[in-house]
Amino acid sequence: PDENSRYRQVVIMYCMEDGTMSMTEPRVENSGIPQGQFLKRHRVMRDDGQGFIGPDDFRVGQEITIYGRTYHLTGCDRFTRWFYEE
Repeated sequence: PDENSRYRQVVIMYCMEDGTMSMTEPRVENSGIPQGQFLKRHRVMRDDGQGFIGPDDFRVGQEITIYGRTYHLTGCDRFTRWFYEE
């Protein structure tokens, strides 16, 4: 059977101090898929070319496109949830 999509868990870390972000995938032994760091820490342009990705682009339940790949944001840690509620 051909596979046309796969759901994978990634951790997106956005640094407020300088507007950079990094992405990693938790390692799972014997999965047969390359895992680890997806994106090294740097500033990432928005998909529409209108500036860089910022904190307003990250909302749980929304999708974000980074370098042509679309990611669905499913959750965040307690501090991040508090930050967006303020």
